[in-house]
Amino acid sequence: MAANFVKNPLIVALDLDEPAEALAMAKQLRDSAGCFKVGPRLILRSGPGLIQELAQMAPVFLDFKFYDIPSTMEGALRAAFDMGVTLATIHASAGEETLKHLAGVQRELNKKRPFGILGVTVLTSVAARTEAEKKSVTDRISDLAGQVSSSGIAGLVCSAHEVAALRAKHPNLFFVTPGIRSAQDSLDDQQRTMTAGEAIRHGSSGIVVGRPIYRSPNPAQAARSILSELER
Repeated sequence: MAANFVKNPLIVALDLDEPAEALAMAKQLRDSAGCFKVGPRLILRSGPGLIQELAQMAPVFLDFKFYDIPSTMEGALRAAFDMGVTLATIHASAGEETLKHLAGVQRELNKKRPFGILGVTVLTSVAARTEAEKKSVTDRISDLAGQVSSSGIAGLVCSAHEVAALRAKHPNLFFVTPGIRSAQDSLDDQQRTMTAGEAIRHGSSGIVVGRPIYRSPNPAQAARSILSELER
């Protein structure tokens, strides 16, 4: 099932404000992007029509990180599916019973076409500055990953720094890692970062790259360079 979620591991984050700019960027990148990730800042301005247009070019990853009572989360995920979304995020801390319930929804929707729910553990903008904080973050991620894996949810969003250990414990999960940067890129608001090639070697199924592509003078070339790095 996981292999059908994306065309290739490069997930391009369209973290832009203007729908027209996002659509134009997607058209430049349609031959390189394995998936397009969209979030609230764009979709709340564009509405569902943009998702439908993007889905004609590549799978769409809706990153809204749903976190509510089970029925509300189920309704939101079904609405996302109906709009053409292939991957959608929820907070993994929603609880084991909720995760199991949503895994059942995922199985139902997958009978129609590929659809995966991804549990978000700890955001990659979170920086652990002491050894005690690092252990706390690592333990929290490990606990949430175990709940996601046992529930039947398709995958997990986590830093590439955690993915090797998590994949060893949960080999069937689809791992998506944000915070991908090259050695020359600015970290911006990301803290736990890694290069694209390193992330794939550590076990990532898909890598999320945004600003290093859409801020590039030549976004299509930037995307192709990342794909070449993944192939190497």
